[in-house]
Amino acid sequence: MPFLATFLAPLLRFVFDFALNRLSQKIWVFAALAGVFSVLTLTFYLAVKALVVGVTYTITNQYTLMIFYSIWPSNAETCITAIFACDIAAWTYKYSRDLLKLYAG
Repeated sequence: MPFLATFLAPLLRFVFDFALNRLSQKIWVFAALAGVFSVLTLTFYLAVKALVVGVTYTITNQYTLMIFYSIWPSNAETCITAIFACDIAAWTYKYSRDLLKLYAG
């Protein structure tokens, strides 16, 4: 039994080290991807919000402003940003899938 343990211990240590290194690389890549994704989404949200504020600031006629707000819902910036975030997530998934296909063969 001690002979088997001395044979299996380095083998198991190699397997666990390999798995831990691969897992830590995947976690860092995922964290970086999530950070980039969050920054892009926040930037787009702020850009849309600034565009709406700029448009409403230039409108001087109250009736035109009332029509603008009746057409533009209060949560439009959030909805547009959610659509943009889903587009980024779909592109990231497709890019990763194609990259894996490229490396797989």
